[in-house]
Amino acid sequence: MITYMNKSALTPFTALRKERETPYKSPARAGGGHFYFHLKVDDFGFFVETCDHKKQTIHLDEHHYHGSIKRALSIYNKLSHTITWQIEWEVGKKEGLLYLQDHPDLADSLLACSNLLSPLHELVQFDPGPGNLVLNTQRETESQDQPQPQTSPPTQPQGLICKINFQPHEKQEHHTFSFLTPSLILADNTIYRIEPVIHHEQLGLFNCSIEYSEAEHLLSLFASTFPDADIQHLDYTIETHGQITPQPALLLEHVDASGALYLNVVTSAEELDLDFLNNYNLSSIAFLDEENRILKFSTLAPCDTSGPADTIEKTLKKHQDKKDPRLTYSRIDNLFILQSKLTLTFLEAELHTLLSSFILIGTEELKKFKIKMVKPQLNLNIGSGIDFLEGSADLTIDTETFELSDFLTQYETNRYIILSDGTKAIVEHRLLNRLKRLLKPDKEGKFTLSFFDLPLVADMIDEKTASKGFLTSRRILEGFNTIQDRDHPKPALTSPLRDYQHKGYNWLSYLNNHNLGGCLADDMGLGKTIQSIAMMAVIYPGEPLPSLVVMPRSILLNWQREVERFAPALTSIIYHGPGRDLAGSLKYNLILTTYTTVRNDIGKLKDHTFAYVVLDESQKIKNINSQTSKAVMLLNSRWRLALSGTPVENNLGELYALFRFLNPAMFGSQNDFRKDYFDPITRDGDEQALSDLKKKIYPFLLRRLKSEVLQELPEKTEQIVYVQMSPDQERLYEKRRQFYYEAIKMQMHSDGFNKARFFLFQAMNELRQLACIPETKSNGTVKSPKVEVLGEYLEETIGNGHKALVFANFLEALSMMEEELQKRNITYLKITGSTRNRTEIVDAFQDGDDYQVLLMTLKTGGVGLNLTAADYVYIFDPWWNASAETQAIDRVHRIGQKNSVFSYKLITRDTIEEKILQLQQNKTELVQALIESDGGGVKTLREEDIDFIFSSNRV
Repeated sequence: MITYMNKSALTPFTALRKERETPYKSPARAGGGHFYFHLKVDDFGFFVETCDHKKQTIHLDEHHYHGSIKRALSIYNKLSHTITWQIEWEVGKKEGLLYLQDHPDLADSLLACSNLLSPLHELVQFDPGPGNLVLNTQRETESQDQPQPQTSPPTQPQGLICKINFQPHEKQEHHTFSFLTPSLILADNTIYRIEPVIHHEQLGLFNCSIEYSEAEHLLSLFASTFPDADIQHLDYTIETHGQITPQPALLLEHVDASGALYLNVVTSAEELDLDFLNNYNLSSIAFLDEENRILKFSTLAPCDTSGPADTIEKTLKKHQDKKDPRLTYSRIDNLFILQSKLTLTFLEAELHTLLSSFILIGTEELKKFKIKMVKPQLNLNIGSGIDFLEGSADLTIDTETFELSDFLTQYETNRYIILSDGTKAIVEHRLLNRLKRLLKPDKEGKFTLSFFDLPLVADMIDEKTASKGFLTSRRILEGFNTIQDRDHPKPALTSPLRDYQHKGYNWLSYLNNHNLGGCLADDMGLGKTIQSIAMMAVIYPGEPLPSLVVMPRSILLNWQREVERFAPALTSIIYHGPGRDLAGSLKYNLILTTYTTVRNDIGKLKDHTFAYVVLDESQKIKNINSQTSKAVMLLNSRWRLALSGTPVENNLGELYALFRFLNPAMFGSQNDFRKDYFDPITRDGDEQALSDLKKKIYPFLLRRLKSEVLQELPEKTEQIVYVQMSPDQERLYEKRRQFYYEAIKMQMHSDGFNKARFFLFQAMNELRQLACIPETKSNGTVKSPKVEVLGEYLEETIGNGHKALVFANFLEALSMMEEELQKRNITYLKITGSTRNRTEIVDAFQDGDDYQVLLMTLKTGGVGLNLTAADYVYIFDPWWNASAETQAIDRVHRIGQKNSVFSYKLITRDTIEEKILQLQQNKTELVQALIESDGGGVKTLREEDIDFIFSSNRV
């Protein structure tokens, strides 16, 4: 019987009133009478009731008991009172029963009680030791029940018997056990705790016998459903083997009698059964190595097919015509049924494009439409050369050959190539784009191929038919793989190179031998200077021409000191300042100069030929249109070398500027680079173009990370310190953010995105200042909490005996920090762009204890300085360029540092600074995808980025 109660009548006095209608008489003793918590079970699980020694259900007052029994009884009584008024909707389930699975708090409270009875009326105890589920397997043979005579050959295994057991900690396995809750198991009158098993009701499915051929699938399914369980498969050893990343695939299931195509968007992974992969929720895949008796598990990355299926539907909608039944389609989940005419249009017009995003399965169905997927063979007849290789090109499909120009023209027109038997040959559009990007036609119909693009076409060329010129050029590029196996001249240095530095020198020597330019992009602090000096020590004194080394002014003296220290036989001179003498400087091996000097003196410098032109901190020429970059491009030399820990800081255009200097023929014009790489990668997300660019620059850019080659470096810890705005600051910030957001939207709408860029920069700059130094935008009326927070951190840092570097982007911020440090009696030094005596300041900070903090702007302090006396770094205000911040930290975390390094980035909550932090990651991912380390940019802002930056953080 279900009793209904007027909820409005419920009050604390009615709901919590003691029940007096209990049939149990309260005992006189304070401890209460003896009773039991009795576990019972039905089809819906285990539930508990209180009973007396005769196993009769009773009601008890918890106030007459104490300890764990009182706590359990209190929970039991409260729950009993609550469920009295609940309606049980599950068919067959009795009302008023306290199922442990529904009340885990009650279950946990019972574990400490000594009066818990099992369903068989036996006392139950709790074992706190951990336990786990185990899937055991054993072979099943035909002769399992009847022994074979000894003269008979052993029977072959026909199947596999699977059994789920429970393994308590350091005890024998239990074959019979029950789940009280997802994390509590009852076995042999003992309760054990395990990691929660969400789908424990499905465990019984794995007590089964299967064909041995299904073993991998069953083990995969078990590991995916119960990831915390153990598996003991026969006597096999278990190993883990990385991750499998499946891809979306187009499955051409079949074509029916009417010509309709059944097209399914599925998940596919190499060597995995397609049906199994798509019919089950899998997170682990099992592989049996029968020969070595190893069971291997790989994790399976998730693969979303709903998004790709929507892409297919969007493509189909472009071609459908609901007035023509043959030009329609229907969709059931990820299955598309294309009618005959739409099928043909889809296959001919769209399939070649979709192949860049999908794997194609079931291509035999294409034969019914006289369509086939092909990968043509490229035939080149070219001469040798170090810049461009010129010759003819054609493509072969099966036994038919097409001139490249005819092939491209026909494909541009039809999106397919018609073969002699009428078959339409479909080629993946990425392959066609690569051909158009790599092979440039001249006016006479000949094709030129850049020497630097040979790795990109190697997989398309039949080596048997390749010309001698191609093979000669390819051998030069293949030689990069064997650099360390070759003999290179030994540099005369006063100190031996570290192992990774010696490898870097060998790479430079190989570039030198083949007149190629390269960028040594080792992480900050790994010794790019000494590796370059090693190369100079080899070519001199035999080389008659001097070498020009260009760098920021701040590291001129550092370079001169390094040359004198490691290669005193080299003559060097600093060519800088009002009294500089070019004619006299040309008599030295190395001419050390600055980017500003090169820009000012390019009229004289371009008339001389140098052995090497070396650009240190080569990111200084990242803007191809700047006067400095244009001046550097006019320098004449036999070899060119760039040094930079951050060859790409903001966008791929900087990469073009760098290699325009190093190897001018690599990318052609700036427009060619934009069309072939910049736009496809940054605008379209073209992974093939990114992969091609990576392959193209890979031999000519050497990068090693400190984490890979300097295991002896101390640990580096990076942390974010969040600062809350003051109420006045928040009001001012929100007012200006909203103004700029609306103004930028209006300007973008009226003048276009590009014309709004200057205003956009102004807006972002002001919001950054409001986030960190609002005094500058409020006539000093709104104070910066961040400066005070920084002062507190520095006071603690200095008090604990450490030195610190502080980097900021705004000069006003440094001035405010000076006031804060003076107020706290902290001694400091400062370096900005106008500082002339940087070397003396660095020496004073490094060598003595008089100064505890060094304040710097990010640009001036981020290059060429060794500041290992400090082991704490504070970044006061972030900017897009995360790599510049990394360089700043690496002033401290480099060779010579003995202490662990701690860096702190101060971020004002709910401001543009938080947004910048997230956009930094976007840029980092792009750069890392392009430039990997060899130890074993912000992307251009889009409208959606603007929305993200200027939208409010507040809900």
